[in-house]
Amino acid sequence: MKFTLSWLLEYLQTDANLEEITKKLTHIGLEVENVVNNSTLAKFVVAEVLEVTSHPNADKLRLCQVNDGSKILQIVCGANNVRNNMKTVLASVGSTLPASNFTIKPTKIRGVLSEGMLCSASELALTQEESEGIIELSDDYTVGSKFFNCDTVIDVNITPNRGDCLSIYGIARDLAATGIGELKAVSIPQITGSISSPIDVEVTDGKSFISGRYIANVQNKQSPKWLKDKLESIGMRSISTIVDITNYVMISFGRPLHAYDADKMDKKLT
Repeated sequence: MKFTLSWLLEYLQTDANLEEITKKLTHIGLEVENVVNNSTLAKFVVAEVLEVTSHPNADKLRLCQVNDGSKILQIVCGANNVRNNMKTVLASVGSTLPASNFTIKPTKIRGVLSEGMLCSASELALTQEESEGIIELSDDYTVGSKFFNCDTVIDVNITPNRGDCLSIYGIARDLAATGIGELKAVSIPQITGSISSPIDVEVTDGKSFISGRYIANVQNKQSPKWLKDKLESIGMRSISTIVDITNYVMISFGRPLHAYDADKMDKKLT
């Protein structure tokens, strides 16, 4: 199971450092298989394309003036979707592309200097399919901020008898029991339903239990950056807001959730 150190510390109050935490995890039977330092991803930043002009020596290339949050860079780009005022991901000089292990250097492309690279999703190993253009980011991304969550990732081996630790909160609880820190209280707001569910569920065996909540007027869009960052930092691809929320709750608290389209369900379930 993978989790970031910062995600763990949302539920565990501790002064212990990374080495002390990983040693304690192995000591209590949660064997640490790997610790990944993602500081090398810090050179991938959110950038804004200010101006796009034609390359003087190549019909299919464009010259882009790009703001990386601290300076204006000249980038040669061949993507067909690059345009003025779009936000995208810049691989700064010195960064190494995750998909190809290629290190970005200042280089002349058809006689014109390029001071970085505007990236596609496949070049950043965010998808296995070949991307047709560079990544287009929404307005909630801040120019100059890091695109990746560069936090340290811890990978532990959970044995079949430790289902209680198949969540970050469960791992934090187990660590707190060793005395290395204190488990933080989780605030759960009480939300009173204001609409009636059209779905009627009947349990016929007298033993089973099922619960759910009907949510109306939902617009399933792209998840906000903070949620995408959390999931993608542990290798889980962002799908949509609804799917990402269910995965977030499962990873955080070990509570599997399933979301269904109420319009496509039978109104009476047995």
